[in-house]
Amino acid sequence: DKYSQIGTQSILDLARRVTEQDLVIVCISGGGSALLCAPRQGISLEEMQVVTRALLACGCSIDDKNAILKHLSQVKGGQLRKAIFPGKCASLVLSDVVGDPLHVIASGPTVPDTSTLEECRKILERYKLENQVIPSSCLEHILSSKAVETPKQEDNMFKDDLVEIIGSNQIATKT
Repeated sequence: DKYSQIGTQSILDLARRVTEQDLVIVCISGGGSALLCAPRQGISLEEMQVVTRALLACGCSIDDKNAILKHLSQVKGGQLRKAIFPGKCASLVLSDVVGDPLHVIASGPTVPDTSTLEECRKILERYKLENQVIPSSCLEHILSSKAVETPKQEDNMFKDDLVEIIGSNQIATKT
């Protein structure tokens, strides 16, 4: 909602002021994806909601849905980490996902994204969404040759990061 968008914009504003001498400690929990809401420039919250509804209606997998939404976001898929760079980042994670895949928990705002724009293009094609209800601003971002890819494992910003799962189903069953 608009309050999540306002809160996320405040987080981004703060992250973009970080210097290389700073350490940012980020607490991430399952469900965080719904609270971190910052569509890319030129995409409105309402357009993101249309995309989300279309992805849910077409029957695509959660992984396919998340791949598209990460690429339309300013924070998901490692992009919060990108905003923090050149500062250092320590992520403390509470997982609600079986197996604890970091790129899935809260849509992985501080870890490398494993999905690609090319995969997003194939998802749109597979579900025949490119000529349907997806807003043109969202299609343009994914289909454009100038589209910006989400940060990947080889990006230097992740080199010295600390990412620690401090709570999960697996941890809870061990205690």
